[in-house]
Amino acid sequence: MPKRSANDVADMRTISAAHLPPELQSHEEHVVAESGSVRVVTPRLDPDTVSAICRALIAAHEQERVPVARIVRAVDAAAARLLDPMESARRDILDALHDISGFSPAMAAYMLDRAVQDWREPALDALIRAELGSDDAIDGFATRPDGTRCRAVAPPLALHILAGNVPGVGVTSLVRSLIVGSTVLAKPAAGEPVLTAAFARLLAEVDVHIGRRVAVAYWEGGDRALEAAALEHAGAVIHYGSADAIADLRARAPAHVSVVEHGPRVSIALVAGGAAADPQTARELASAVATFDQQGCVSPQAAWVIGSREQAHSLAQATAQALDILAHELPRGRIDPAEATAIREFRTRAEFAAIGGNDVSLWFGEGLAWSVVLDDEKTFEGTCLNRTLLVRYVPDIDTLIHVIRPAGHLLQTVGIAGFGADEITDIGARLAAAGATRITTLPRMPWPPPTWHHDGRGPLLELIRWVDVEF
Repeated sequence: MPKRSANDVADMRTISAAHLPPELQSHEEHVVAESGSVRVVTPRLDPDTVSAICRALIAAHEQERVPVARIVRAVDAAAARLLDPMESARRDILDALHDISGFSPAMAAYMLDRAVQDWREPALDALIRAELGSDDAIDGFATRPDGTRCRAVAPPLALHILAGNVPGVGVTSLVRSLIVGSTVLAKPAAGEPVLTAAFARLLAEVDVHIGRRVAVAYWEGGDRALEAAALEHAGAVIHYGSADAIADLRARAPAHVSVVEHGPRVSIALVAGGAAADPQTARELASAVATFDQQGCVSPQAAWVIGSREQAHSLAQATAQALDILAHELPRGRIDPAEATAIREFRTRAEFAAIGGNDVSLWFGEGLAWSVVLDDEKTFEGTCLNRTLLVRYVPDIDTLIHVIRPAGHLLQTVGIAGFGADEITDIGARLAAAGATRITTLPRMPWPPPTWHHDGRGPLLELIRWVDVEF
């Protein structure tokens, strides 16, 4: 971290990356990150403090059973405040998303305003209905049609280890655990340390009892001593991260602790040859690539055209033009030197392939704003992100399925365009068999509904166990 003068630090606004039980607030803090006008701090933690936080959360769980409807209302009220341009928490979040996470101001506002919709009452009610039918089985035993009764039971404490690539995922994850009855200890990532803690503080202002059921505490990833203290008390771990990080934590988690994994995934677009020349298709594809600066697991990294090279060329060229427009309307954020190097290498490989006589075309924007490569390779692979897109083509769906099947376990979302209803039914079944867990339109790719089966699993069902009463 570059050194700053005393005057520079004095001019910076300090934002906390934590929300802790009142009795455990600490005045000894260290800096998580600082950039621009923002300085993010967090209390210094040790294993004893983490254990005390966990015990306080479990005590809150035991002291009062909070009805689901009350939780939903509180979450909705906190979310509504984030839409208020005069709300200080909104300003903190947007400034941190720009100065710390590196997103452009336009992208930060766009992402926050859209993410908030998933935390409003209609969206949460739809999620509960889709997963559980109603909230009856969370608040008590619900009677089934056969006369037996059942209840959804969640662990008293869920540990959430969050990633920093897509803002808002941490809040969504936290809210899901609250809905099913768990208390939550969330560890944000250094890349996005503010949003989850800011939302938790708003929850506490809306409803103090629900606020005591949530703690947000930052520590450096891989701190085994702190993680061991949290794992000693948690009944479940919800982990967003790399495959290696998830495997490491899973190996250290006690046998009775369930580990819910959300690891790296790749998404693609699939375009019928007849739609490849449609400017609307290109605009929709470009928007899906640009959203989150392509950091999301739902962001397309490759677009496959079922058709000819000429059709694929039309799509690539039009998408490049659309990305160039978005570079001004919704600018890409800051990138680090390693990311810049990866983009240059992405472009250089395409240039050398073309010089070597391969059928490769390259389009790119000013600086490293965006890049599109068209080639005739028939392999399933991702890109270096930050608005870099591969466009490829195959003669038929059989060839595409053959290409993606070996890596189908990494395939998440497929956004499709230009196919008829009967074709979509057949293609969807074949993509599902190959490994895809979500098939949607191009405009919907970046924004799954609250009810989506994240990585093919129920977002509430994966957090609970069922108890049946059969008298």
